Amino acid sequence: VIPHLFHPTLYITTRVFCSYLYYNSKRHNIDNNRSLWWLYTRWDEIDEESRMSIFSDAYISMEFPRTNIGYGYIMEMLVLMKNPHLLMNKEEKAFYDNLPDKEKVYRGINLSDEDELDERLEHYGLGISWTLDEEKGKWFRNRFFRKQRYLFEGLVDKKDIIVYLKSRGEEEVIINPINIKDIKKIG
Repeated sequence: VIPHLFHPTLYITTRVFCSYLYYNSKRHNIDNNRSLWWLYTRWDEIDEESRMSIFSDAYISMEFPRTNIGYGYIMEMLVLMKNPHLLMNKEEKAFYDNLPDKEKVYRGINLSDEDELDERLEHYGLGISWTLDEEKGKWFRNRFFRKQRYLFEGLVDKKDIIVYLKSRGEEEVIINPINIKDIKKIG
């Protein structure tokens, strides 16, 4: 018997630490596309700093978040974070701080033949990950050889950008699409 485990504060701290250690020891065995779901199901067991670290690591390594966890779950986690801007490193935060009050954003989409384009913003139909780089938006539009390919442009207030990520070279911004104005297909 380890006495400190029965102290309420130390027990919770130990439990959180063990959960985080478990994630770090297993993350290479957890499918990258399932890591955010793992975090979501253990949200209340993990301290804020660890959540931020796990979220950042899992989100950046994930492919196809809409089908692997769903945009709604990702947005819920971002809303529950005290300060999602802490997901940005110093370089990303400095870039974000220098953005103008309004910024053009782009989203490249390609769909399989049996899928339909859902442009309803309240359903995240156009996604939550946009880019500040039109050429990167075109790259996403064209990255699979599918018949249905679209490039969207919109305008977003800087305050509505939840986080800016550069680590994948995508000039990515995560935005609740309801906050994107003047969305139009440009290609």
